Amino acid sequence: MTLLLTFDALDRGALKLGDQLAMTAEGERQAPSRLGLARRHTIVVRDALRAVAVISANDIAVALADRLAGSEAQFVVMMNRRAAQIGMTQTQFRNATGLAPGAGLTTARDLAKLSRYIIKRYPGRYGLFSTRVIRWKGRVRPNHNQLLGKVTGLDGLKTGYTVQAGFNLAASAKRKETRMIVIVMGAKTAPARDLLVANLLESGFSSPDRRRSQGKR
Repeated sequence: MTLLLTFDALDRGALKLGDQLAMTAEGERQAPSRLGLARRHTIVVRDALRAVAVISANDIAVALADRLAGSEAQFVVMMNRRAAQIGMTQTQFRNATGLAPGAGLTTARDLAKLSRYIIKRYPGRYGLFSTRVIRWKGRVRPNHNQLLGKVTGLDGLKTGYTVQAGFNLAASAKRKETRMIVIVMGAKTAPARDLLVANLLESGFSSPDRRRSQGKR
């Protein structure tokens, strides 16, 4: 949702990819995963988006929230309003990062709605989620989504982890004219989560019902 609201701001001209984003005190205090940008130092918005999408950079997410809404608290209001607009009826955001405590609540169905909305509303920006690595201060940081390049057609979307919620992944893959979205939440380990996502995608693409519907077209 933090990225969706940033896409919205870019779309209406309130933010530009080349703008400089300054790290705020609140952003600097965030727990890992972090990019590690020091307070008052800046990063180009284009690179900030990559940091959030690829390594779930919580410090950058909060800096974006501060930039777009003036404070993280106001940004949360924007998040929940946008969630309601796209039909996420069982979601309540409470911060810009999803970190506990106070992370809020959501469901697999609502995350699927959010994933589908981003893919359809911003097809030109969706490619951000397939970025394999970012480089920052000489260090290569790989995408937390380890299924990129391993599952045919997989091109996003986003991993997540907290102690309370476990290992989570909103994944999407496209093969020919068919796109699948799979949401796995609460896995005990990242490998277990990834295996379940991969298996569900393969099951979806090989479903007899899907093949019959394609034949009818």
